[in-house]
Amino acid sequence: MNVYIELETLKRELSGKLLISLELVKKNHNVFLGDRETITYLAKNNKIPPGVIFLKDMNSQKYRVNDYKKFIKNGFKIVSQDEEIGCFTNKTYEKFFYGRFQNETTFKLVDKYFCWGDFDYKFLKKFKKKTKFIKTGSPRIDIAANEKLINKDNIKKKYKLKKNIILISLNHNLFWKRDFFERLLISTHEINEKNFIKTIDESYHIESKVLIKFFYLFELIYELNKLNDYSIVIRPHPGMETEKVKKFFDNYKILKNVKVIADGDLVDQISTSDFIIHTGCTSGVEGTLNKKNVITYLPKDNLIRDYKEVKFLTEIGKIFYKKDAIIKYIKRNAQRKFIQKNILNKNLNKIKKRVLIDKQSYKRISEEIENLSFKKTNKSYMNIGNNKLNFFKKNLKLIIKKKIKKNS
Repeated sequence: MNVYIELETLKRELSGKLLISLELVKKNHNVFLGDRETITYLAKNNKIPPGVIFLKDMNSQKYRVNDYKKFIKNGFKIVSQDEEIGCFTNKTYEKFFYGRFQNETTFKLVDKYFCWGDFDYKFLKKFKKKTKFIKTGSPRIDIAANEKLINKDNIKKKYKLKKNIILISLNHNLFWKRDFFERLLISTHEINEKNFIKTIDESYHIESKVLIKFFYLFELIYELNKLNDYSIVIRPHPGMETEKVKKFFDNYKILKNVKVIADGDLVDQISTSDFIIHTGCTSGVEGTLNKKNVITYLPKDNLIRDYKEVKFLTEIGKIFYKKDAIIKYIKRNAQRKFIQKNILNKNLNKIKKRVLIDKQSYKRISEEIENLSFKKTNKSYMNIGNNKLNFFKKNLKLIIKKKIKKNS
């Protein structure tokens, strides 16, 4: 069987997809990892033999629905797991679902959809369509839950980091690849006149609140920089322009202990760090799964009290409202690296209610892919020959190592 796996953000998706790939290759299947545009072009134009196309989401826009129909016509099967993690963003999955899927057309075309856990599965299973919803878990969670992924000393040596590390997850819109005005244009491009001013107003208010919230985080970073025993590592979100972030912090020479590192997988940096500080993002979940001291910083300010509704991600970790309390907490725990087990276990149980955390997701997904059946075809293709397929299988581990080294 041939399996074609879509990748969009390597830093976020590569490691998990490699786990699935290795499991399938071990069972003598051919696995190809590529970007969406390449796989779509090859599959639609009969330039590769039929197989399973593993989508990174179930985009339901008209142009993608047409792509799916063409895939099926050319003999392909389609499976998917959404990488945007709707399991952590709202109180219920319903809001994410209707914002993401828009309609149910894709459920008539996609064979299997892999759910992260009970949170999305219980909502989706009520849809009686062609798509089979399966509670598999996610390989991204498998990796995050592994505490012994890398050689920590090598990472510290590579980036010239101190023995103790505080990792700060940056997820503010200020450094996004699309700036505010570009995002504003997209959100108002086709909106009707009735809602135009309202949308503009909301966008400006949200952006101003993002700026205020970032100020509080920057103020905390300034204070953390005074802890000479620590390296303060800033980890930009994959959607950010990394060079913008680096340039911003490099301009402040006073922040001598601060480094911006965007290479490799987030969980590599998490496993190397002693404290993880976030303001409401998935790094809090991954840090908890990695059994780290996770700090959630929610500065109290009337101007940002309604910045976002209470979400799952703002309730993960030990919550602080003032920077001084965070500094005091870190100093108190500097020597013992003490993790409060009651907080850790409480948060692990919260995560467990939403996603599977047994580190077996990649096996379940590979089995579900393997169980798909295909009609035999005698059609010839302008594709990779058997010799190249065999070469690929034999040398996959070497190829993977090179990819990881390149992106680390």
